[in-house]
Amino acid sequence: MKITVSLLISSILTFLLLVPFIGIIPYLLTFPLWYIWPELETTGDLVEIGFAWVIIKQPWLWPVFFNYFFIITFLSIHILSALMRDNNNER
Repeated sequence: MKITVSLLISSILTFLLLVPFIGIIPYLLTFPLWYIWPELETTGDLVEIGFAWVIIKQPWLWPVFFNYFFIITFLSIHILSALMRDNNNER
């Protein structure tokens, strides 16, 4: 169940990158990737960043963003469910 939900959320976040004005929000969540590829931080060969939109220029970045969002959402769901399970056991 956690993997399915993580796949769904990461797919939605990845496809939201295509939507103007909304796509900039998931892109800002990828700031840790900017340390690996500093080219993602500014307009260049990989991405074009405007006021409220992002254009992905390289097709190999789509799986990178998808995997990044999957890892983040899976870990978040796993940690939250473990915390909730521990909270219920204490009562």
